[in-house]
Amino acid sequence: MLTLPRPECVLSATAAIACAAGLAHAAPPAVLDHVPSDAAFVVTVSNLGELLQDITRINTALGDQGNPMMPMMMGMMGGMPGVDMTGSMAIVVGEINPEQMDPSVVQILLPVTDMDQLVQAMGGVPDDAGVVSLNMQGQQISMKRVGDGFAVAGMSADAVGAFNGASGQLAAHAERLGVNGSEVVSGSDIAIAINVQAIAPLVLPQIEQQMAEAQAMMEMMPEGQAAAAPMAAFNEAVQQFFNDASVGVLSVNADEAGVGFNFAAQFKPESELAAFFSHRGDSSGLLDRVPGGSYFYAGAADLQWPGFPKMVDAMMGAMEQAGEQQPELKAQMDAVLGQFDLDALLDNVTGYAQVVNVNPEGMMAGLLKNSTTYITGKDPAALKEFQKSASNLFDGEAAAGTGMQASFEENAITIEGVELDAYSTAMSPDAQQMGGMGGPNPAMMMQMMYGAEMGPSGYLGQLEGGVVQTTTKEAGYVGAALRAAKNGGGLGSDEKLAAISNRLPSGRFMEVYLGTDHLLNNLMPMAAMFGVVDGFEPVEPFSPMAIGVSGHSGGMNFGLFIPLKVIEVGATLVPDEDPMAPMGNDDPEF
Repeated sequence: MLTLPRPECVLSATAAIACAAGLAHAAPPAVLDHVPSDAAFVVTVSNLGELLQDITRINTALGDQGNPMMPMMMGMMGGMPGVDMTGSMAIVVGEINPEQMDPSVVQILLPVTDMDQLVQAMGGVPDDAGVVSLNMQGQQISMKRVGDGFAVAGMSADAVGAFNGASGQLAAHAERLGVNGSEVVSGSDIAIAINVQAIAPLVLPQIEQQMAEAQAMMEMMPEGQAAAAPMAAFNEAVQQFFNDASVGVLSVNADEAGVGFNFAAQFKPESELAAFFSHRGDSSGLLDRVPGGSYFYAGAADLQWPGFPKMVDAMMGAMEQAGEQQPELKAQMDAVLGQFDLDALLDNVTGYAQVVNVNPEGMMAGLLKNSTTYITGKDPAALKEFQKSASNLFDGEAAAGTGMQASFEENAITIEGVELDAYSTAMSPDAQQMGGMGGPNPAMMMQMMYGAEMGPSGYLGQLEGGVVQTTTKEAGYVGAALRAAKNGGGLGSDEKLAAISNRLPSGRFMEVYLGTDHLLNNLMPMAAMFGVVDGFEPVEPFSPMAIGVSGHSGGMNFGLFIPLKVIEVGATLVPDEDPMAPMGNDDPEF
């Protein structure tokens, strides 16, 4: 396997750190103006000083799991003379040779306030005109001035001397990165831009070999042909990505709230994927239409985004492929899906939002009991009819050892001026059919999920623009759900959620939030009770974990945000290892 070298050149520690974390910035790093736009790899650091602060912050959050030497290392980096710690930096890999990676193609662009001072600190002799030879921990490196407060350094004097760091490259970078790539690079302290077509000859053969081996293993297993079908579809998607993509960007952000990760890709203008990812979505406003308060999960999707019908078509095609190998499964699928007009449904629905609020009665009263689903559509009456049919679909059916009884009562009650239908789906799991003795009690698990009703039970109501469905009949909660659906001002107005939503990609068609603080406080005590973790102290409220996906302007952007508190709590849950414990090299005992 071909791997990139780690050149032992100036500020090599910073180059290694460039895989760690960063802070958000509003404009592209100034260093990009001096980076050749046709480079195979470009790693940019927007602000060296802020980067060092963030690495220290994350290392502190890791507690005992952090590196005790990190503060000293960051102090040494921050005290390097002649380096502009407020400036941006870039690591540039000009080209890739599939046969042999030449370290001379790796160059580092450094922000400098006084290059002479930096050269002297590294044991060199300043030279205003040419390439300076330096020694860093026994490794010979070369450096020259670029201009505008930058210098270039590398392992090859010839390569450094030939490096063209002339300004005026920003426009070319913006065109290559596209809207999505530019957003990611501009919004992070560290970003790695990859020329997909340059690396395709290196990585595609390896991916193809691994996929072929995995598919062959699946085909040898029982019903392997059906299991291999999704693998084949995934392989086809990978091939199309490498055929259509022009650039991919990975980035990391960090601040006092948490750490954000992004992956963006820009596709060739006339490619199929560029056409697929062509329109901006707008899922964010939908969360205003579900009730606020404490929550475990919240999500929204803009179903008017043109890519959704194509995604459904692809999913249905994969299911058809799997069904051809498993006739019984296909018959079950046809029996269920045949009762609905999916084309009419997809043409009708325009938006979807859901929240699973924390049940104030406690975990054993039903983790999922306080939830609301809000679906918008062109024909709300048809949406209500679909929800009614779905509620009654499995009445009297039994699957996987679970019997189901459904009921539906129209116009059961009026709340907030809305006539509501009542529904319930009670499940009666058979412990013997679901694994026998020794495992978790399925009835207890079902009660933990939905309370004494043993399944979702609530109200369904039609509004002017859509339908609302709850999994509880508690009047206060149902009233709050209806007010949010009609007037807004719901969960989307939550201060912590709103702050994190700004960290997600713009124009997104889907977003998901996990109330990690409430999940920890409700699930970890049970984990401690069963000995999974060594005790747990309840946490104070903090920002949610979040995911957002956008696909517009011929590219896509996937964003993930992890609260810093999650990292802190996670570090405390990792068991401490005894450094003196044996490493597994004891003689075996028989």
